[in-house]
Amino acid sequence: MSDYTDAKNSSCAVYPSFPTCKWLTLKNVFFAFTKWDFSLLMGAVYFLLSALISLLYGPTSTR
Repeated sequence: MSDYTDAKNSSCAVYPSFPTCKWLTLKNVFFAFTKWDFSLLMGAVYFLLSALISLLYGPTSTR
């Protein structure tokens, strides 16, 4: 048996406390409102990509 602890086989895990988890979850929920400019940019990118895909591979496409 080896003298060192293998991190992949270790059964110990460290998680944040419950209040920290709750705070991180709330921050994730309100991300779109706190970073509204990034949200608008990503919405525009998704819209353009979906429009392009639907125009190229729409129901009347022969591809």
